[in-house]
Amino acid sequence: NFFGSSPDTGVFINGSIFLGVLIFSVYGIAKKAYNEKAGLLAAFLVSVYPIIFGHTRVFMYDLPLTAMVSLSIFAFQNTDNFRIRIGSIFFGATLGLGMLTKWPFPIFVFGALFCYLGKTSVNTMYHAINDVGGFLSKLRKSQNKIINFSLAVLIAIVMASTWYEHNIFSLIRILV
Repeated sequence: NFFGSSPDTGVFINGSIFLGVLIFSVYGIAKKAYNEKAGLLAAFLVSVYPIIFGHTRVFMYDLPLTAMVSLSIFAFQNTDNFRIRIGSIFFGATLGLGMLTKWPFPIFVFGALFCYLGKTSVNTMYHAINDVGGFLSKLRKSQNKIINFSLAVLIAIVMASTWYEHNIFSLIRILV
């Protein structure tokens, strides 16, 4: 037992794991969006934010939620709009794990993804309306994307259902 067995040790280990996930995913998001220097700067900044630094010392679900949201956004970036199957599987797994971390998780993830997907969908619909004959061919070309998206959703549902199937009625009572 290297660190001992105390509540402080548990909080330290938990905080270190989620801080590592947060730094990794923020680096990946910024690197993919800009470049490696931006990734390093973003990872450094997020690791020294006072609130993030404080949550590594006191256990609350905010640091794990932040880490899982940024990991899900990073995983979504690696799907290439659901063209890449392994990225879609990773995205589905992060969605499932995020739902197990804290139930408001979808609000944060889908809020960020809605901005991106909304812009992409509007452009796609605009071009599809102007080219009605090509709509079916575009749909056939998107078949792999639809399968990857469905796979990601299925993985997320299966992973999250391990907790939610037993606790959904308690959650509804709390929310209503």
